[in-house]
Amino acid sequence: MVMEVAGTRHHLIGTTLGLAPDQPVSLVPEPDNQYDPAAIHVCAGDRCVGYVNRLQAETVGYWLDARTVSASVYRMNGTLDNPKLFIFMSVRPKNEKMAA
Repeated sequence: MVMEVAGTRHHLIGTTLGLAPDQPVSLVPEPDNQYDPAAIHVCAGDRCVGYVNRLQAETVGYWLDARTVSASVYRMNGTLDNPKLFIFMSVRPKNEKMAA
C-alpha cells in the first residue's frame, strides 16, 4: 500500500531531508496526542517526518497491533515549501509460517 504522509510541510519545510527510496521508516503510535489519540508518527531514524493520514490512522494502528507491518520511503516530491512524502507499507500476518 502506498500512502502520502500527512503534515510533512510542518516537519520538513525548507529542508532537503536526505531521504531515499526504500529507506526504512518507523510507524510510531502516539496515544497521548491531544488532537487524535489514534495518531501515528512516521519517523526516519530519530526524526519524525509526519503522520499517517487521520482517515487511515485507526486501521494502520490496528495493523500495528495485530499484524507485522514494515514501511519504507516510496518517493519524495513537491517543493521546499510544500514537500510531499509517500511511503510504501507492507502488512503481513503476525505468525506467517514458511513452507518447508
